[in-house]
Amino acid sequence: VHTPLVPTKEYQGKSPIGPYGDFVLQLDGFMGRLEQKIKDEGVEEDTLVIFTSDNGCAAIVDIPSMVEKGHNPSYIYRGCKTDIYEGGHRIPFIAKWPGHLKPGSVCEQTTSLVDIFATFAEIVGVEYPEDAGEDSISNLGIWTGRQEPLREATVYHSVVGMYAVKKGDWKLELCPGSGGVSYPSFQDNLSEFPPIQLYNMKEDVGETRNVYDKYPQVVEDMKKTLAKYIMDGRSTPGKPQESAGYENWPGLGWIKEYIS
Repeated sequence: VHTPLVPTKEYQGKSPIGPYGDFVLQLDGFMGRLEQKIKDEGVEEDTLVIFTSDNGCAAIVDIPSMVEKGHNPSYIYRGCKTDIYEGGHRIPFIAKWPGHLKPGSVCEQTTSLVDIFATFAEIVGVEYPEDAGEDSISNLGIWTGRQEPLREATVYHSVVGMYAVKKGDWKLELCPGSGGVSYPSFQDNLSEFPPIQLYNMKEDVGETRNVYDKYPQVVEDMKKTLAKYIMDGRSTPGKPQESAGYENWPGLGWIKEYIS
């Protein structure tokens, strides 16, 4: 759900964590009615339903108050919407497609909402030009258990223009803080923090131990991967696309050393 938090009278006061929880219950109720409508129309077997979000929970809804009441919308992850941290980007993604998706199956791969473009294109058999969906990878294979995705790495972006890239177990964040509203934010004095962050997401999914100084080769490899994506204008195989002005993007001052 998004602000403004405006649950209808039917749902007001139904959640123990306040208006945000009420609004979530209302959304859940809507999804239940939508599912029932699909069944009533007799099209359940022909309908793909996806339930997801565009980002993590927003700080504006008073996350500390909900945490005090026993609910942390960011779960075990650091940060929230706007941040470069996982709490700003990890989201639920639930898909239902009778006859195609095995009920109860779980995918542990890193995927992205940009992948919906290529996934739908494959489902309906549509080809698209080289300058479309440059970062989109079809997930139909992992949905159906046919194959693993081909995503080499995933690029993140914070509200003030900071960048990160996740590759394998590693996540490199090219900023000294959250890049958003969580502490240390872009409004704090960041001079006392390291200029970049490197986390082993397998061992430290909460992003609590910055090990950038211990693995310089990992840092260099990941910077090269991101630099290639930027200069190619895409992160998927195909014809390079224009990516003008990238050397001046916030948080990417280092890219100049890779420009020939």
